[in-house]
Amino acid sequence: MNKQDTNLPTTIVVLTGATSGIGESFARQLAARAVANPRKPRIGLVISGRNTARLNALADDLNRTGVVDCLAVTLDLADPNAPAELIKATLDRWGRIDVLVNNAGYGLPHLFHKTEPSEIQAQIQVDMTAPILLTRLALPHLMKSPAGRVIQVSSAISTIAYPIFGAYGACKSGLSYFSDALRRELSGTTVAVTVVEPGPIRTEFLSRAMHGLEKNDSERSFIESWPPWIFGTPERVAAEMVGCLDRPKRRISVTRRAVWPLRVAGILFQIFPPLGDWFVSKNLRDAGVTPRNQG
Repeated sequence: MNKQDTNLPTTIVVLTGATSGIGESFARQLAARAVANPRKPRIGLVISGRNTARLNALADDLNRTGVVDCLAVTLDLADPNAPAELIKATLDRWGRIDVLVNNAGYGLPHLFHKTEPSEIQAQIQVDMTAPILLTRLALPHLMKSPAGRVIQVSSAISTIAYPIFGAYGACKSGLSYFSDALRRELSGTTVAVTVVEPGPIRTEFLSRAMHGLEKNDSERSFIESWPPWIFGTPERVAAEMVGCLDRPKRRISVTRRAVWPLRVAGILFQIFPPLGDWFVSKNLRDAGVTPRNQG
């Protein structure tokens, strides 16, 4: 591609976890915004995920809009080499990065003693290590942009320590901590860092998280007992994320009716740890989840 071509994209976006849910919705809404406002800059979008067929189908849809030049990169962020490969593919294509959206996630709602060590390692790699490394690799390029953006999709679970999601919550808490520290570190630059804290969202992520759980497993029963009002939609989360490209926010909480009670409870439980232990443990015991001694 001729880098002198005036039709080249002027905003380059890197998006992980694009094959479904929040990631796919973000990509489609980003394109829809550009179509609706021709004065917005043409977008170069790199989408990544593990499902080649879905990635290519999404890329074809976006390229047909005429306002997005989309590159699909199939990779698994559980692979330690994947972050470098994704950034290299982006720079090889366009030579710059303006926006990084770390959306890919991997959750396992299992009791910790029942979780395979290999699954824990993969979860840490996808949910915390890969986003941090992608941010590090992209940052020198983001700092050259007049409006660099880092959007980190964390989770509302980072506000309160919850069993069966212990490893997942630890990774998301680490990602939130890192993002807050980075935002303060970059306060004198043009790079804005946003932490997205979705509550429960009905996406394929939740379905995959429950993969392997039998119908009578207590973990499945516990998740299925969550009230419908607590769930948000990927479209609403994505809309908030697209909006903060123009008006950056420190945090995005969706839905507020689910996230804010968790946040308040988390603060309260930090002040009174025995109260947190009692409340959460009782909640799990009532659902039949708490394990017993073995042997």
